[in-house]
Amino acid sequence: MKTKLFHYTDEDLYEVKNKDIKLASEIERIGRIERMVIPNIFQALVNAIIGQVISTKIAQSIWEKIESNLGEITPEIFKCLTIEEIKFFGLTQKKSETIKIISELVLNKELNLEGFYDLSDEEVIKELVKIKGIGIWTAEMILINSMERKDIMSFGDIAIKKGLCKVHNLESINKKDFEEYRKIYSPLGSIASIYFWKISAAK
Repeated sequence: MKTKLFHYTDEDLYEVKNKDIKLASEIERIGRIERMVIPNIFQALVNAIIGQVISTKIAQSIWEKIESNLGEITPEIFKCLTIEEIKFFGLTQKKSETIKIISELVLNKELNLEGFYDLSDEEVIKELVKIKGIGIWTAEMILINSMERKDIMSFGDIAIKKGLCKVHNLESINKKDFEEYRKIYSPLGSIASIYFWKISAAK
């Protein structure tokens, strides 16, 4: 599987630091983060579906098992597998069905993943959530972890909220307040998200 680093400039980082003095302090402490992304949208979708509502460690184990058994991860390969064969890798029935559905949609040319690059963030989300088993969080992860869109902060992501709360000494955060923070970091919410992920994982 081909990966690359999420692209952001020193100027982007400087702008984010200027938006929030508390986050700026954390950025200075941590330094530049190199975050891997999966440019192939189909592979990124499979990866995101695996990661729904399970730990990063378990998701990585399932992903490695799929890669070692199947080699290249393509819609052609998954279309040839039964639901039971997909479940063999450690996936639930629902996740297996979703991967199967996406594979068939792509091969039947009912889902043009490459065409997503011509769409806005909101349009990409709208297209993806039409698919059974794909919610807003999964769509937002594709925008940041595959398409490298720069203004994604997901309220549905527990780790982003945890990192945000740690930086601002909050016990919890509701959607309304989260949206206010999201506006502060816009149009570079993805860079803020990358740092909140890192901060949330710290002991």
